[in-house]
Amino acid sequence: MADTIKAKTLVKIIADGEKRGKKVCYILGAGASRSSGIPTGAELARQWYNELFVENCFDRDDIEKWKAELGIGAIDKNNLDYSDMYALRYYIEEKDGRNFLASQMLTAIPRAGYYHLAHRMVNQNSIVVTTNFDYLIQQAITIFLHALCRDIHTPNEIEFIDTELEIPQILKIHGDVLFDPKSKKIDLQKLHRKWTSILKKIFADYIVVVIGYNGGDLGFMDVLRNTTFNENLYWCVMDITKISEEVENLVTSKKGKFVIIDDFDELMYQLGQYFDDPDYNVTKEQNNKIFDELIDAKRKVCATVSKDGEVYWAISAYEHVQLGIAHFDNHNYDEAIKNFNEAIELDPNLAVAYSNRGAAYSYIDECELAIADYVKARELNRKGAIVDHLNAIKLNQNNATAYYKHGNNYCDKGEYDLAIADYAKAIELNPNYANVYCDRGFAYTQKDEYDLAIADYTKAIKLNPNYKLYCARGIVYYKKSKYRLAITDCTKAIKLNPNYAGSFCIRGIAYYKKGKYKLVISDFTKAIELEPDLASLYKLRAETYTALNKPDLAAADMAKYRELTGNAATPQSTPHHIEFINFSGDEQSRTLRF
Repeated sequence: MADTIKAKTLVKIIADGEKRGKKVCYILGAGASRSSGIPTGAELARQWYNELFVENCFDRDDIEKWKAELGIGAIDKNNLDYSDMYALRYYIEEKDGRNFLASQMLTAIPRAGYYHLAHRMVNQNSIVVTTNFDYLIQQAITIFLHALCRDIHTPNEIEFIDTELEIPQILKIHGDVLFDPKSKKIDLQKLHRKWTSILKKIFADYIVVVIGYNGGDLGFMDVLRNTTFNENLYWCVMDITKISEEVENLVTSKKGKFVIIDDFDELMYQLGQYFDDPDYNVTKEQNNKIFDELIDAKRKVCATVSKDGEVYWAISAYEHVQLGIAHFDNHNYDEAIKNFNEAIELDPNLAVAYSNRGAAYSYIDECELAIADYVKARELNRKGAIVDHLNAIKLNQNNATAYYKHGNNYCDKGEYDLAIADYAKAIELNPNYANVYCDRGFAYTQKDEYDLAIADYTKAIKLNPNYKLYCARGIVYYKKSKYRLAITDCTKAIKLNPNYAGSFCIRGIAYYKKGKYKLVISDFTKAIELEPDLASLYKLRAETYTALNKPDLAAADMAKYRELTGNAATPQSTPHHIEFINFSGDEQSRTLRF
């Protein structure tokens, strides 16, 4: 068996690692949520078993039929499987199961351990990977620290995970309780390949600490088994005699350590005490008293009395902001705006609600409303409305984001000088903000200030190299008649993402200027394969066929162009200008407008 250490030793290991520049990734299972009032998987499995087999809520013949259809064999009542019990209990109406889980999780209040974890995440930009569906971490960060975090819970959002991002990130690998959580065994047997890829990368680079997770799902355990840990793996347990054989074999094979802890809250308290965060230099008893007072203060603010006299928890302004962000991330901008409106009604001085509502307005083309919200957020920030739990660096970055978004709305309206002024202010506040350099580069391009645009795109590429930036700089090189450099940048973009039509199109046009018509046809043909309904591509290829004296092929492409647009135009002798082409997935991107 792997070696064991005590919690105090783990705290020192984490501290030493951070001195070397290493971040911590916490893996949280259901055990971390127990003290906050959410039952563990084992407790829920027991409850469902009792409803099925003890309380006789269902006909036994029906249960046996469901077992056969689900492939569930004999049930060991002393070793219940969460996924099997969930599938049986909610066989008829799975939505009832999701609603039940939501009722358990949305009413929970994060206890002291999450308060301390929130401090660690905000101060050290930690990542949490969790098999849980709940909102305890988000609540702790928003309610107690009045900060924001990034919540990723679907494979489609994985591309937004950024290990360099200076805000906390929560990766819910089994989904969110409000957005199709995964409880069935078939959903847990194998993680989506996108999850597998990013998790292996994170686990290889971070100090990994596992808390409250018993290794019960095959898919996630497979990821851990197939990961090379460059730092040690630390698996926290309350009772070393109760670990599963799978967990013991995993930790031993990875030369990891078992960490003996009292519970999740105690470990987080020790971390807080060591790092001397606010209210931490106290005894555990004093700490719990302080936290209880904090909860009581929240209850006085948020508790509401219903008509029948029952006291319940209302949603606070910060929770409305977090729900709004969840809707925003799922592109439900109208619902996001409703939540931000609720937050502002509860707290008219909540700057973060205005800035996020402004972002949502910008995505539905309500530029005037967006700018008004950004201005309001900026005014509140200047007045110190952002609470003092965040340090000066975080405040500057929040302001940088507001200036950036404000600049984007000016850019959308064609007011490029005003946009550039806001972008400059954002860069002053956060000199490493890659997106700002990118969009200022676009604004400079629109003003025909190509050298300044190239300088900004070059800086953005240095900070965050990606295919869109290389393609955007290639456009500017084309406009400066530097066709070789345009071809070089587009080639780099294609290597990074061979499925983006824009890179082939720009390179094809640059090849045309160099007289390399066969390469032009090759690139336009590839672009058409990727974007078959984009009429402009057929017109550009038709112009090239005309230059090659292939009138039949040119005519076929122009026929397709007319079919897609209804335009009766004939091809020009040369593609004398670059027209705007709106490639799929870039409706909001400024990097490829040309």
